[in-house]
Amino acid sequence: MQDLNEIINYFEPIKLDLSDIKMLSGSNNRMTQIDLHTVAYQSNTNKVYDIAILGVNEERNSSNIGTALAPDIIREKLYSLFKPKSNIRIIDLGNIKLCEKISDSYSAVQQITQFLIENKILPIIIGGSQDLTFPVYKAYKSTFANINFVSIDAKIDLSEASEGIQDFDSSCYLNSILSDKSNFLFSFTHLAHQSYFVSQNTLDYMSANLYETIRLGDLREDIREAEPVLRDADFVSFDICSIKQSYAPGNNSPSPNGLSGEEACQLAKYAGLSDRLSCFGLFEVNPSYDLQNQTSHLAAQIIWHFIDGFYSRKNDYPLADLSEYKKFIVQLTELRQELVFYKSPLSDRWWIEIPCFISGKSDKLIISCSYADYQKACEQEIPQIWLKSFQKIQKHGDVLE
Repeated sequence: MQDLNEIINYFEPIKLDLSDIKMLSGSNNRMTQIDLHTVAYQSNTNKVYDIAILGVNEERNSSNIGTALAPDIIREKLYSLFKPKSNIRIIDLGNIKLCEKISDSYSAVQQITQFLIENKILPIIIGGSQDLTFPVYKAYKSTFANINFVSIDAKIDLSEASEGIQDFDSSCYLNSILSDKSNFLFSFTHLAHQSYFVSQNTLDYMSANLYETIRLGDLREDIREAEPVLRDADFVSFDICSIKQSYAPGNNSPSPNGLSGEEACQLAKYAGLSDRLSCFGLFEVNPSYDLQNQTSHLAAQIIWHFIDGFYSRKNDYPLADLSEYKKFIVQLTELRQELVFYKSPLSDRWWIEIPCFISGKSDKLIISCSYADYQKACEQEIPQIWLKSFQKIQKHGDVLE
């Protein structure tokens, strides 16, 4: 039972004046049809929600002061948009009440996220600063055996070892996640970094620890190659600074290069389409630097595309039985290795089988891949996704059990 009364007191009721939006033509088909936690809100325990939107006005561990203003402005832009589908079941819980201590605010984010995921409600978190990713990670750690995490950002938010120990903040929050020795994090992939913002030491660290990076140039060459990565993700953290300044000026450190608005929305759509993904966060929008709320409007469209993807899910693997899929076996002659691929009849998406041993027994792990990976195998080349996944399995061992 999705009894939201257990968490509703964590939130400030929504106080936005939406009367102007409701006067627009076609208002019955706009996002204002989302249920809102207002002062007059009464929980209906018989109503089932798929998605919960929550704002977090937290910026105290960030140099990007002004992000606390973002959630309500993004909401205004989101509610003016038409619904992507007619059957949306979404509630906007409002903004989490800020605590006197930032550690208590983090704890609230962790507890709320954990509650929603456990009750099959996908949280869309509107920040605030990207350090909020860490309490979300901790929420997963309290619930799951292991997860796949994806960050979309122009920078890789790690501090250099040579810089010494830094206080926790939004510029180095990944240190707290990637230094976790519990083997809980099975896979971490960073998308859209710009090479001049990332040191070679950081890239070497990522590679040595089997964390994947796809730089902006490679991503833009064929953005479809990001789809399998996002399809396997449990949680995606999206930093608005990954988008070029001409599309998203509302940030204290925008770059003239980056993703286009269309590419950002495409990545959000891929994330929403993932049958596995259970949390999406959008961070670092700063209305103080914005031009006519352009960045907030783009942020709303990113969320719209994520919701559109969510309601277009195909219920593919892991929800569907692989026995119903087309199976392709490729023999790599020189390496005497057999690669097994699966293709979904529902979506034409591809998966690859990775052999592994769990508790001393032979088993297999199914990883999302692309048609290009299958083509490489047909050309007698082992796809990188197979090699990297096999290495991760060797690293994590029985944590996959």
